[in-house]
Amino acid sequence: MACWQPGPAPLVRNASTVQHGRALRVLIVGLGGVTQTFRHWPERVLALALVRRGHHVFAIGTHDPQRPALAQTSETIDGVEVVRVPRATVPIVRWHRRLMRC
Repeated sequence: MACWQPGPAPLVRNASTVQHGRALRVLIVGLGGVTQTFRHWPERVLALALVRRGHHVFAIGTHDPQRPALAQTSETIDGVEVVRVPRATVPIVRWHRRLMRC
């Protein structure tokens, strides 16, 4: 399984939209995340747009072996590194409760 490592982003020499020659390292977290199947999910659209601009994108989504689109635990999709974790490790209920208090 891939592991995201903090640190400086790689230098980008050919991406004209990246300012000052530095790419961003972007982490996208979503329930489904980036998949091969669902091309119009917001996570995928945003991730691919950032990759096209020269940024390094890493996505985390939920793993569900019973759904073909979410069955693999890690893969690279059009330059986006994708890791899927078991649903029990995503504390979505706690996040929702905290947001509702704000």
